[in-house]
Amino acid sequence: MRLAVVTINFGNVLCDNVRRSFEAAASRWRASYVEMTPDNTCPSMTWDKCKLEVFRYVEADRVLWIDADAVIRGDAPSPFDICPPDKLGVVKNTIPRFLEYSTLIAEEDEDWATINQRLGKNLPKDITFFNAGMMVLSRGAHEGLLRRSESTREVMETKLRWIEQSAMNYAAAELGIPLQLMDETWNYIHPEQVGHWDWMEHYVYHFAGAKDRDKILKVINWRMPLSNMLGERPAERPRMRKIVTWCDTRLRHPSAKRLLLCVKPTVRTLGRIPVLGVLLRYLYRWVTLPLRLNRTLDNLQIIREKIAELTSAVQNLNRKDCDEHRD
Repeated sequence: MRLAVVTINFGNVLCDNVRRSFEAAASRWRASYVEMTPDNTCPSMTWDKCKLEVFRYVEADRVLWIDADAVIRGDAPSPFDICPPDKLGVVKNTIPRFLEYSTLIAEEDEDWATINQRLGKNLPKDITFFNAGMMVLSRGAHEGLLRRSESTREVMETKLRWIEQSAMNYAAAELGIPLQLMDETWNYIHPEQVGHWDWMEHYVYHFAGAKDRDKILKVINWRMPLSNMLGERPAERPRMRKIVTWCDTRLRHPSAKRLLLCVKPTVRTLGRIPVLGVLLRYLYRWVTLPLRLNRTLDNLQIIREKIAELTSAVQNLNRKDCDEHRD
């Protein structure tokens, strides 16, 4: 079965860091990586229309669709194994933890009523309204859904809050498409509320509508969560692993994260005082040591992996040369 990880890069908005996370995920899941652009994949098309015609331009039986303002963690398992082929793998659009939860629910209802009015129908909104920024689709099961969504989108033009997303939800309700509601970790919206980018706490961060997403996506460490990375460290460093794990468990607590975010500007302000400033800077660096140590250890692990790959490639070349001389 042909699998693909697909995204859109219109206006060159996809940064290299995000692209590497998509490519790494596709490689782990034995899928191809497809980056749809107006130049080589879908010329003269808008990004929302391109999403609804993904199977027209991508040769795959199953597709993980992911928006360009998202990032995939380096140890995320294959969503194709989690979601059955006959179901649409999605995550709920509006979560109670959102600050604008009631506003978003009202906007969903408004879009639904607008489509009903324009189409002259009275379809009840009895479907879990899902987010279209991350979806697991199958060619045979969901081509009809995409075609119906496209026709609805063309009728509505730009009268919806979420153009293709509301159209897809409405079409799914019309056609009775079975949904596979995946855990929020597969499409964690508003990750800017987490407040740190040295590791990821969920499989997929989706920065939908975030103001500083362009800056964050360039620097976020997607390779692994800190706890997983420590498990892969060499056994000859148990004491360091124990210290960092101890600090990590305390920094993961929400109150600790909020405290660090509040303390940082205070440290910068008081840092101008000669003696007190030096003490506060040293204290803050000690508290945040696990975050900085995590990135350093991660870089060392990447270097080791690259060296191992190069060593293996050289050994293979030497074996081929030896075999040729014997022949």
